[in-house]
Order: sequence, then structure tokens, then C-alpha cells
Amino acid sequence: MSPKNLWRNAGLTLCSVVLLTGATLLMRTVHSPNTVSMVFPIYLAVVVTMAVLGSRWLAMVSALAAALLENYFFIEPTLSWSIHSPADLTVLFAFLTFAIVATMLMAQLRRRQRDTTSTYQQAQELALASAEVATNGNDPSPLLRAISSTLKCSRATLANEPRTEIWEVGTAGVDDVSLNFLIGDGYHLTLFRHPLTPYEASLVALLCDRLAMAMRERALHKDLIAVEAQRLAETYRTSLLRSVSHDLRTPLAAITANSSSLLAHDVTWTKEQQEGFIRDIDESARRLNRLVDNLLDASRLDAGVVTPALAPHSILDIIANSVGFLDNDSAPIEVSASDEACLVLTDPALLERVLVNILANALRHSPPNESVEIVVSGNEERIDITISDHGVGVEPDDLARISQPFQRLSDNGHGVGVGLAVANGFTLILGGRLHFARTPGGGLSVRINLPAAR
Repeated sequence: MSPKNLWRNAGLTLCSVVLLTGATLLMRTVHSPNTVSMVFPIYLAVVVTMAVLGSRWLAMVSALAAALLENYFFIEPTLSWSIHSPADLTVLFAFLTFAIVATMLMAQLRRRQRDTTSTYQQAQELALASAEVATNGNDPSPLLRAISSTLKCSRATLANEPRTEIWEVGTAGVDDVSLNFLIGDGYHLTLFRHPLTPYEASLVALLCDRLAMAMRERALHKDLIAVEAQRLAETYRTSLLRSVSHDLRTPLAAITANSSSLLAHDVTWTKEQQEGFIRDIDESARRLNRLVDNLLDASRLDAGVVTPALAPHSILDIIANSVGFLDNDSAPIEVSASDEACLVLTDPALLERVLVNILANALRHSPPNESVEIVVSGNEERIDITISDHGVGVEPDDLARISQPFQRLSDNGHGVGVGLAVANGFTLILGGRLHFARTPGGGLSVRINLPAAR
């Protein structure tokens, strides 16, 4: 018995002694011939109170004590254990019988009340667990815990036939036996506990049916996830094909037109015209090359095979290499940096790809001769690289989805829609974040937040 129950029983025993003693003293004080008729209901009230508050045995002991007190103090001859009148003996026996019957009925009522409360709590626990499994759709552990608690198992295990999926609750005791049940298609439920009673055996059948339903829901949930993933893949594939069909045709058409013009024998081109054709071919080829690079980078990100080689590097050197890669003649690029922001912990090749994609996007949308600004700032913990253009910019509602693949948010529709998505993916791999905002006065500002090299 736990210390809490021990103290509770001791308190109830003391309460019984006090009530019986107090009732006896009170009735002895007002002793009269009519007092005997009041003894029976008063003592019976004390016994029923003990049956309601305490245990059945405490109530029976209280009934026996009340019968002895009634005999000694109130049945003639008083202050004696002898009984001269058969009628008094009958009354005393009737009191004791009625008290014991009332105690048994109250104990049975309390037991049924406890069973009802326990059943309600178990049903509520099973309902909550079933709702959690239905919401989660992938983990039957809450329902397994509820079943283990309902059946008072020391351990419960659910596993599929090849045992590649196993859920386990609790630890088996020394004296427990294992009870195995087949759940749905290919799942086995093992309960470790004492042998089942007939009522528990019928309850297990219902619980197994509910668990089988949960496993079917789990299988349907997995199928739904697979279908949704396939649908998204089809959506991306369709978007990619649409974007590629447009963006590949544009530089290829320019290369084809200019090369056909150069190869035409019926037209004589001047040297300046030939150089113009060659420049257009070179620009289209570079644009095509950037498009292919972005597509390859996007596929690497999707495959999860990009592993950065992090080391301290000068951010200004990386910016210089990225600007030199662009071969920009359309707009000037202005770079400013604070003294504290020099070294960044990064992979230079990946960061160059990030900067090239963002700078190419900024130059493409900047008005002619309008500068693109690069501002480097930071502290001992983080480095910020902010690239700002003064073009049309992006609407506030579109800022949240600008880094998603295959989004056309610009005014001219150039780009396959993966440049900023690749930049965002590489930045995340480098331990940084991309932040998009509108440039004051018009345009787009992209802030690259990276860890600084200590």
C-alpha cells in the first residue's frame, strides 16, 4: 500500500472513531426511553459515511463497533454486554445485517462508478490517440500507448512482417507473458502482461480493429504523399519545359540568325557588321551557357549532392571574380565595404555562383547606365552583402515567392526562373539566408547574410 493510501485509511479510521464516540456521548447525554429508537439511524449514518468515504472493510468494522456500542450503552441492561429481551436481540441483529448489506451495496456502487470513470477515461484516451494518428497519418505510437495503458500492459510492440517497421512502448516485466495478435495486412501486435480476462479479450478484439484501421489510414496517407510528390514533380516538369522552350529558343534563334547572316554568300558585310554579328553570337552563347549552368545547379540541389568546402576567404576577392565573370558593359557596378567585413566563411565557387546569378538578374533589369550597387557590411558574427538595382522592382506580394523555381516576376520575362532559386539554395547550403526587399526609389535589393570567418 502506498504511503498516501496508508495515511488516508488512518485518517478515515480516526474519523470513524470520532463520529461513533461523539454520537454515543450525545445520545447518552440526552438519554431517555426514546433515545434507543434514534440510535439505529444515527449509527447507520456513520457506517454509510464510512462506506462512501472509505473501504468496505472499514465500514464493516464500523458497523460491528456500532452494534457493540448500541448493546453496551442503550439496550437494557445498560453498561452490560448481556441482552435479556429477544426483541432487543432481533433489533441488534437487524441493525448489523442492514449495515453490512448497505456497506456491500455502497462498495458495489463505488466499484461500478470507478469502472465507469475508468472506461470513460480509456475511451477518451483512445479517441484522442485515434485523432492524433488520423492527423499525423504516419505514426501509430499514440494509439499503441493508449492500448497499452487501457490493457495495463508493461510493454506493447507493433511490427510488420519483415520487421522493417517496429513501434515499441514500455518494458516487459519478468512475470509477463507475450500475447500476439494479427493486425490488418502483415502487422503483428504483441502485448506483454498477465493473461487476459474474458472481458479484456473482447476488448482486445475491438482495439485490434481500431489499430488495423489506423494502419490502413497510414498506408493511404503514404500513398497520398507519393501522389502529391508526383503531382508537384509533374508541375515542375511542365513549368521547366515551358520555360526552357522559350529561353532556349531565344539565344539559339539569335545564334542561328547571326551565323546564317555571316555564312550568306550573296551579301557582302562590312567588318563592323561582321563584328556585330560575332558579338551577338557571343552574347547569346554566354546567355545559353548561364541557362544550362543554372539548370545543372538546380538538378544538383534537387539531388542533394552539393557539399560545400568552407574556409575563410576575402569577400572582396570573390566579388571581383564574380563581376569579372559577367563581362558587363551595360551598367556600372559600384562596390563599397566596411573594414570589419573582409573575411567570410564560405565555399568561394558556390558563393560566386550566388553572386553571378543575383548580379546577372540585377543588370538585366537595370535601366541603361544606371549603376548596380554592392554594399558589404557586418560584424564578428555575420557578413551582409547587399546587391541593389534601380529597375522596375518586384511587387511586395511577390517578394515571398521570388526565390521559388520557375517564377516569372520581371517586366520582360527573361530568365528560366531558376537563377534566384539556385542562389537561394546555394546560400542555404553555405549557412546563410537570402532576404529580398524593394530598393528605395524603385528596384530590387537582395541581401546575402553569411557567417563571418573568426
